[in-house]
Order: sequence, then C-alpha cells, then structure tokens
Amino acid sequence: MLRRIISLILISMGPAVAHGDGPRFDTLLRDGRRATGVLTGSLANGFQFQSTASGIVSLDKIQSLEQPYAPRSLPDRSWKRLKLINGDVLHARQISTEHPDSTSNPKLTSLDWQGAFEEPVRLPLAALAEVAHPAGTRCVVYQDFEDDSAGWRSTPNSSLAASHEHARSGQNSLRCSADVPMRYELSEPLEQGWLEFSFFLPPELKEPGTCTASLQVTDGQAVHELQVSLIGKADWYEFKGPETGGWQRHVIARRPGWHTLAVAIQPGLVRLALDDFPLAAGQWPAPTLLKLSAVKFAITGSNSAVWIDDFAITQAVPDSPIESVDRKRDQVDLATGDQLFGQLVALRSSFMELQANARNTAVPWPDLSCLHLGVRPIETRAVTGRMLQVELQPWSNTSSELVPDSLSGALVAIGPQSCTLEHPLCGRLTIPWKQIRRLRPAYYGMQWVLEGRPYHVGDEVKLALRTRIPDGTGLTREFNLQDIPKGAAYISLTAVDLEPAGKGTLDHPWLKRLQAGELTTELSVNSRRIAVLNTEVTGRGTARQPQRLRIKVPMKALQPGKNRLEIRLTPSRGAPLEYDDWEMQDWHFEIETPPATK
Repeated sequence: MLRRIISLILISMGPAVAHGDGPRFDTLLRDGRRATGVLTGSLANGFQFQSTASGIVSLDKIQSLEQPYAPRSLPDRSWKRLKLINGDVLHARQISTEHPDSTSNPKLTSLDWQGAFEEPVRLPLAALAEVAHPAGTRCVVYQDFEDDSAGWRSTPNSSLAASHEHARSGQNSLRCSADVPMRYELSEPLEQGWLEFSFFLPPELKEPGTCTASLQVTDGQAVHELQVSLIGKADWYEFKGPETGGWQRHVIARRPGWHTLAVAIQPGLVRLALDDFPLAAGQWPAPTLLKLSAVKFAITGSNSAVWIDDFAITQAVPDSPIESVDRKRDQVDLATGDQLFGQLVALRSSFMELQANARNTAVPWPDLSCLHLGVRPIETRAVTGRMLQVELQPWSNTSSELVPDSLSGALVAIGPQSCTLEHPLCGRLTIPWKQIRRLRPAYYGMQWVLEGRPYHVGDEVKLALRTRIPDGTGLTREFNLQDIPKGAAYISLTAVDLEPAGKGTLDHPWLKRLQAGELTTELSVNSRRIAVLNTEVTGRGTARQPQRLRIKVPMKALQPGKNRLEIRLTPSRGAPLEYDDWEMQDWHFEIETPPATK
C-alpha cells in the first residue's frame, strides 16, 4: 500500500529530476569525508548526492549539505517571528485579512503569511505557538503609509498626505520636494536600536538640486547632526558628521530606484548602512549614551523629489520570553511586563485584538512583546518522503545577531531553481534554492508530529524547566494507519531533567527507587508497555542540551486504523501523589521504509 501511495505522489510531481540539476553543495558525509556536488534522483529512490569524489551516495550517508553563507535583510519591519508548535521558526509577513463576523463568536482560524517561499503559506492558528517581533527587537514605529502618515510634519506645521507615484510596499509613499520639506520627531529618543527607511531616487540623478537626510543625535552635552546627501552633484552618497566621533566613511555609488538607509544607535557608537553596505561609523568616548531624536529631509531644486516608504524605528531589547501560564487561553505579554488573557479574534499588521470577559481589547504591535497562542485541536497527519531539516539563509536584522529560519519535513521534489518540502503544519512549500543555507537529511519514510511544544510532565512547579507549571502526569496522542507498512517503527522525543536509570548510570539519590519501579515514566502503544524512559538515559538533559531518545516499537504493537500512544508517570510507593518532574518536546512517531525503487 505504501508503495502505491508513493507512486501516486511521483505521478503528481511529474518526471524525475535529471542528474546535475540544482545548486552545488559542500557536503559532509557521516564517515567524516567532505565532497562538493549536487542533489539528484527522485522521491522514488529517496534522492541522492552526486560528486566526482564520492560518486552517487544515498542521503542516508549524508550528515549535512551546505551552500555559501548569504545573510538577507528583513524586507520590512511588519515581519514577525513565528514559532510553530513543532519547534520550527519562520519569519513572515501577514497578508490575509480574515476577521470574525461577530465578537460574540470569534471565527479566526487561519491566516496567510508571506515568507521566503514562492507562494504564501496558510497556517491554522492551531499550528502557531508564538507570534513576536524578531528576536532581540521591538518595533516601536512602522509606517508603510497605506493608512496614514502620523508623526510626519512639513513646514509650516501641517500633516502630510501619501503619494501614489511610487511605493516600495503597498500602494503609497511620502513625497519629499522643495515646497514640502519633511520632519519626524521621535516620541521617545532612541537609545539603543535602529531607524530605517526606504527611499526612491528618480532616474535623473544629475538634475540641479539636492536632497539631504539629516539625523539629530545627542550625546547628553550637545546635539549633533548627521547628514546624508541622497541627491547631489557627486556620483556617490556624501556623508557629513560632527567632529566628535572619529568617523569612518565608505564610498557607495548612487543609483536610481529603491534603496534602504539604516542607522544603528548603540552606547558610544553610531553606524549607518545603505542597502546593507557600511556607509559611515562614529565612535564616541565610552560610555557615552547616545540618543536619536529626529529625522528631516530638505530639498533644493524645484524639479527634485524623493519618495520615502517603510519607515521604521526598532528598539533593541533583551530576549527574555515569558512562558505561557494558561495553555487553554491566548496570552499577550506587553512591553510593560503586564499580561492579558483571552481569545484572539483579529491579527493585523498594525495590531492584534483579544476577546476577554465579553470585551475586545486592541493591542498595537509596538506595545506587545509576544503573543502566546493557546492549545487548539489540530489534526495529526503524516508526511512521507525524505525527512530532513531545512535551515534557511539567516536574516541579518540590521544587528550583529543572525536569525535563521528552520523547517522540518519531507523532501518530495527537487528542481533547477527550488525544492519542495512537505511540512506537517504548513503543507507543501516550494523553497527557492537561493534561500537555503543548509540541509540535514534523516531517514526515508513517514513521520507524525504528536507534540512539538514543551510539555511539563509531573505534579510540582519546577524552576529548572522552561514550562515551570506542570501540565499533568500523563500525555496521550493518537494517529491513524491505513495499513501496517514494511519497515521499522520508532518513537522519538527530547527530554530535559529526566531522572536517569540506564545501564551504566552513576549512583544518585533516586537511582534505587527508579530501579524498583518508582517515579518512572512509562511509554505504551495501544495499552502495551514499550519502554521505561528512565532506562533509556544515563544522564540528565538540560534546556540547552536536551537528550534525544529514539525507541524502537515492535510492528506487532501497531494496528490498522487508530493507534494510541501514551506517556504515563508512576508515583512513589510511599506517597501516591508524588511524581518525577521533567520536560518533553518534539514527540514524533516515525516509520522508516525502504524507497519504492533503488
């Protein structure tokens, strides 16, 4: 039956990929050898790696395949960091406008997101664990000028209207000309973070006129002005800074079209970059506290104009997520440290809306630190193919920290420009090769994601775990098998702080009680005990280095149709309500099968 399913998948995908299609990878084989070559073959043979050094090699023998390191900038600050319930991380921009018809019966079930893929991704809310700003940041202001231009003023002090002539995102931008100079005052001076904006230069760069972007920075004693000439007589961008700062300058040629200027403010340091290329940097005597307070645009020349779009102010903040307190409800962590609980009814690019006590509360994204989604029912379905982890090229995020996206699923097709990943939550994703940094192949077969979120198994609050509040003394999940395929079945999971009792475990205070059957954790399939998890480990896993357990399941323990997997704690004999406390996540059921053809 499995061969028939795989054959149908192959038919739907079309002809097999020819040898040599796709990019070249630097590859590490499991035996320690390195080679450079290409992916080839088809889903039927589980795909292969081909190089002059190694010949044709099965992906079972490959540890990782890498492409050259090429960080990317986030397209704009409306993008969010999505954490999926299986632990995958995805940066994306919400593009759907789904909203409930009534506040008394919220119907928000799924949203469309645009990520580093060829097509938008529809994600059910049940697949999302968190929605937040990119790690280490909080977007204080983001304006794409589609709705308004709040905060922008001209001379005299009047608001500005959006322009339809050019736009980097959406349909509108702000037009700066000689008769309408522009200024933006920050409501709170920026002490540590980034100011960014995109600007459009017309084709006539040699016209008699200038456009200067001026940034006001104070060091506590004086106000300094940093000037960048966007339009001028020179063929390159000219930067003018104060004598203070020990400035380093770089030459960048001006070109027509859209560009992005980013200004990073750190204690004693200002950095300017244009399209990710360093433009200038100034070093003040440490530990000077610098603050960015305003930006203005001044133009001379009646025919000169510059269009501004995607204006953003981003604050650098420590990445200290607060754990979800109530898994059944959605939780909003505010930047002030307060928390809101309820049910999500709307999620937009500028705000989210939470229903609590029959009332709706709108929370703008600048006021929000993280949105934790409560547990929602979701269908557990299998993915079939070459299991692997895909790490995308990292987002540079205008900071020193590089943030990669990571997705796990089944590779089902490869082509000259892209590959196709069957994801257990996102469905089929077509990912361009240029977006991929690294592939980590695993087995060929089928996989069910049973529980991806951290789950505290136990009965007491435990500060050493990320989920400090216990979720219960057991966990049950079900999945369906149409029939019993040929191959080998496994249950895999990661464990943190599980008491060890395997062969060779060093003596510890609980070892004898564990060996006597107390305070253990049992794994069963269809009411048949498969393993005592404590005997599978000889040491403790930590949050930074969790232990990966992979336990073989006898095929005769499985049955066609519904199968029930259960993790259950056994109590102390002297205290029936006393249990061990540990944390589990990434609970998978896996079946390794041979490819349909060799």
